[in-house]
Amino acid sequence: MTRAAHATSRGKLAVGLLVLGVAAVAVAGSASPVIARPGPAASEGAAAAQGGKRPLPGTALALAFGKVPAVAWLAKSPGGAARVYAAAPAEAPGTALGPAREGRDGLPTAAATGEGDVWIVAARSGRSGSRIWAQAWRGGQWESALAGPSARTWNHHPTAAAGKRGLWLAWVAEDESSADAAIFASRWTGTSWTPAEQLPGAAGTPMAPSIAVDGDGRPIVAWAASDGADAEIWVATRGSSGWSSPHQITNNEFPDITPSIAARAGRLLVAWLSFTKAGYVPVARLRSSGGTWQPARRLSPRPGSHPVAMFSSSGAAVLWGASLANRRVLRSTVRRDDAWGHVTNLATATGIRAAVGSSSDGRLALAWGRPDGTLAAAEGEIDVATTGARGAFVRITQSLSGPAQLQASAPSVLAPQAGTGTVPHNYTAFGDSITLGLVVLGRNPLVVQHTPGYVGPLRGMLDDVFGTVTISNDGVGGELTSEGVNRISGVISARRPDALLLMEGTNDITFLVDPATIAFNLQQMINRAKGAQPGIVNFLGMIIPRNEGWNNELNRRTDEVNVLLAGVAEATRATLVDTHTALDGQGALFSDHVHPNGDGYAVLAGSWYDVVEPTVLGLTNRGDIDDSGRVDGADLVLLGIAFGSVEGDDAYSAAADINEDGIVDGFDLAILADHFAQDLESSGG
Repeated sequence: MTRAAHATSRGKLAVGLLVLGVAAVAVAGSASPVIARPGPAASEGAAAAQGGKRPLPGTALALAFGKVPAVAWLAKSPGGAARVYAAAPAEAPGTALGPAREGRDGLPTAAATGEGDVWIVAARSGRSGSRIWAQAWRGGQWESALAGPSARTWNHHPTAAAGKRGLWLAWVAEDESSADAAIFASRWTGTSWTPAEQLPGAAGTPMAPSIAVDGDGRPIVAWAASDGADAEIWVATRGSSGWSSPHQITNNEFPDITPSIAARAGRLLVAWLSFTKAGYVPVARLRSSGGTWQPARRLSPRPGSHPVAMFSSSGAAVLWGASLANRRVLRSTVRRDDAWGHVTNLATATGIRAAVGSSSDGRLALAWGRPDGTLAAAEGEIDVATTGARGAFVRITQSLSGPAQLQASAPSVLAPQAGTGTVPHNYTAFGDSITLGLVVLGRNPLVVQHTPGYVGPLRGMLDDVFGTVTISNDGVGGELTSEGVNRISGVISARRPDALLLMEGTNDITFLVDPATIAFNLQQMINRAKGAQPGIVNFLGMIIPRNEGWNNELNRRTDEVNVLLAGVAEATRATLVDTHTALDGQGALFSDHVHPNGDGYAVLAGSWYDVVEPTVLGLTNRGDIDDSGRVDGADLVLLGIAFGSVEGDDAYSAAADINEDGIVDGFDLAILADHFAQDLESSGG
């Protein structure tokens, strides 16, 4: 369905519901209504209770399946720092973990022991360094956090796995420079951590590792190492005499990144992302119990993100995120009978990295981010997955090769519902000539036309949903990110926008600016925007490709920067927008080598809309005016009572003003119509 058709459909349903709402109001007026509008104090209290538990955009989940599955995520604490929160089915949602000391947490990892205990591990950073901490779920409760092992001043990106002889950790440690970065490992004996062991080095700077423990208790670590131009995947195993020399399992001219490793009965499975013409695609490689590595297998020709490797009772399995038909989905494939099966779409997901865990007695748990900003989780037999209900662990009975059949079990809300933020109406689009909307009509002589670019069509798309939206275009042709750093504070201070749409870096690529410098400058821009306008909602667009062929040097540099932008989004709590994929390889959408044409800008607007719309919608109550957890006739009655009122009128209701534009009108009714008859505590929203 096109957006125009969707808007028409929404409008027809909204009109029908409004007729019903007027009738309901008339009935309510003839009798004593028993439905009361929630007061401001109640709304503010609910918002305060939910504060600090929403996963930060672009971050990763961690999940381990012991006696129960437990999920951990990174969220903003009431004090403002990023902290790890966790939930298990038997407890209240959103328990803050970690030690009492100040600092900010990095992404969590999780592992389950053979006894059924679940460990959550992360690193907390302060001014003088970072230290790993670990915390166990044992006996139905979280125990006190333990200080983890330490090797150097900065200990970060831990990965955890449990075996017969305790919990193993691997992490990256360094002092003042990444030039001395190395991977270390340590084991929790039950009373203390063993001394940190440095793994033998491989060619290049190590990136975030992944660890697994085989059935005999031996840990195996996989990691990517970059020499500045390329990255390869390495694996090392700890034997009776120490760590083996790293074994290189990739060897090509393109980057291989983000490995995930699993082990069972002497077999190893490593999954990672490898750069191809299409982008970064998921790849896997198996090692037999006899020690022979099978050829690497590309699991899908489509670009993907963050693969997760695991073994099931019937074979190896890999799960990863992907974009399909303007949706983020969680995908999987299972290897049976020495062949990888077809790819299955499991769930609609956000950019939050999905997590998977298997128990010792053959059960599976999944967790992923829903498009409305909440978390979803599902539980079932091994080799199963689901499109399950938001906020509840559910039991499922179908294998990965087909649709899952759901049977509801005891709900356990993992994260609060959306609806606690402020809906943006005023946006600033900041960037270079691509944001400005330049189109090249001729090159000899050069003829350039100023157009609305992506800003014009995006404004219309958002208007259809949220009412009056303004987007100021603050693009400057030819600007470098270093210049944008100097300019952005003044623009934000003058515009006072609710949200920032930031996309810049194409000119830096032309001048061969180092990718790390480009990413650093973009991070500085977001930080300065937040300083100039506290509470601003930040969206960070990827650098679009060039119309010069996929394998040229400048497009390679563009891809390197875009990989780094996920970290920028995580560090700044911005929402990352994939403005690259839809234009990649589409020469007909360009007016020259870098600037889109009119059709290209329309496609680019769609890429922004596909992320901005659900993110902003997640800041509304989606029509649940009485906060009952369901959008139904009671909400329609309340909207009908307030319909046509503006802020300051006696009839005005902030809860009925769903899009928060100061008037209760058809835009609010359209949002309610989209979610009518939905149970917001058990549906995908």
